[in-house]
Amino acid sequence: MVFAFAIASIADLTQETNQPAHLIPIDPRAMQMQMAILKDQDIHKVEELLKQGVAINAPIGCGTFNPLDGAVSTQNLKMLKFLLAHGAKPRGHEIVEAAFIENPKTALNFVKMLLSAGADPNSTTDVNSSVTNNNGSTAISNAAFRENRDLVVLLLAQPHIKVDVPDGGGDTALMYAADNGSQDIVDLLMKAGANPHLKDSWGETATDRVERVMARKKAVKPYVYVSGGVVKPGCYHWVQGMTALDAIHAAGGFTNFISGPILITHIDQTCEIWNYPPATMDATNQPPVLSRNEDVYAPIF
Repeated sequence: MVFAFAIASIADLTQETNQPAHLIPIDPRAMQMQMAILKDQDIHKVEELLKQGVAINAPIGCGTFNPLDGAVSTQNLKMLKFLLAHGAKPRGHEIVEAAFIENPKTALNFVKMLLSAGADPNSTTDVNSSVTNNNGSTAISNAAFRENRDLVVLLLAQPHIKVDVPDGGGDTALMYAADNGSQDIVDLLMKAGANPHLKDSWGETATDRVERVMARKKAVKPYVYVSGGVVKPGCYHWVQGMTALDAIHAAGGFTNFISGPILITHIDQTCEIWNYPPATMDATNQPPVLSRNEDVYAPIF
């Protein structure tokens, strides 16, 4: 009896799979909306389509991608503002996508606008989504990933913000901040109650990551790289308390370098320019002093 039932089930399945595919009718205006938002970014065309009855929260083209998604993905703030003003409702994941925008100011402006429209700051993307880099992520974890301090501050100011929501890989905002060596963001998240002892899918905590980053920094010998008119270009020690002048003298002096700007780039990507000659020519033009041991590149140009 069981065998007969199995044969019948297979026959039914075969019959179903042999059926011709069904075309799902798509409103051509939905395709026009998709083109207007994603390709042309034409607000007037979008407005015209809305007047024709296209639902502002309906999918554009095929699938579940809607006008708000299009405005965020194209980073079109004017389009986003227009859509929200005309009744578009955030579903949640838009704020997560906005927080992942690489430009910090752009991301901040998009998130602010979505929050003002009632977007939930604790929303997550679908763990099965391939839209963002981090499936199941939150806006604050993406902000930490991008090292967007201002956005982290904004999100932490939201009532009932959740700071420890893990993404699909078990990573939290604190873990991303620790990975990046973003001590300021780590401190902000810790003050907001982030748990440094939570473990990711590999069993590693944020504390483990901080220790690994610090160990990596200590393993690299501090040096300064000088080039240009210096006789002996190369890598030299630049340790806490040394000035740019000390380091350049250590590299061989200024035999062929009379004057000019020296660009000093730190490992945290901050920069400063010191103009040589030093205080003998201008009492305010003091050589920079390092506050800690670190890698510093000082190409002379």
